[in-house]
Amino acid sequence: MFRSLSPHSRAVLTALFVTFLWATSWVIIKFGLRDNIPPLTFAGLRYSLAALCLLPLVLRQPKLRNSLRGFSPRQWQLLTVLGLVFIGVAQGAQFVSLSYLPAVTVNLLLSFTTIAVTALGILFLHERPLRAQWLGLGLYLAGVIIFFYPVTLSGSDFIGIAAALICLTANAVGVVLGRALNRTATMAPIVVTLITMSIGGLAMLATGILIEPDPAFSLPSILAIIWLAAVN
Repeated sequence: MFRSLSPHSRAVLTALFVTFLWATSWVIIKFGLRDNIPPLTFAGLRYSLAALCLLPLVLRQPKLRNSLRGFSPRQWQLLTVLGLVFIGVAQGAQFVSLSYLPAVTVNLLLSFTTIAVTALGILFLHERPLRAQWLGLGLYLAGVIIFFYPVTLSGSDFIGIAAALICLTANAVGVVLGRALNRTATMAPIVVTLITMSIGGLAMLATGILIEPDPAFSLPSILAIIWLAAVN
């Protein structure tokens, strides 16, 4: 049934499924953070392990293996930037933000990514939203204003908000760069994902090991990392 749908319909359904997985991630991440796993170490372990999960899927296909050897220096530069920005900075900042703010607050703050992506997409990709999409953006802004008004913040909230804004900016840049790479159809999306997650995940893990306290793992936190990496 899924294969009988048009490419556009399949893309929309896939995006909805990704949204569902993404939403459940926030809850699982909060449980892990409450279990005293430092945020950058947590994020680094998740994405490094996720890259390991993807590696066999790429290596078992000769076409994908060969594509890894055929990238130009320019493509490797773009993939490295995408990995550091979209995974390393964006996801690292998201985990830090979640360690200070409720999940729903971070989610609403990061929803501003839609507006940033819209602006960057118009500017660099020449992709303009439809009227219905502009209407959706307007309704979203109205909802955010209603949710946050009146604004009451504590000292630690500012750290979480600053991290969320860093995540938002890096996420928007990463989405536009990832779109620019993937729409050329010269690199398989799974290869792009493998390389960027490897680069970003290892960067976060190394940073976490250097600057954060040693993590205290429990069975639930280990299961959370495995689930986030292998499924979400």
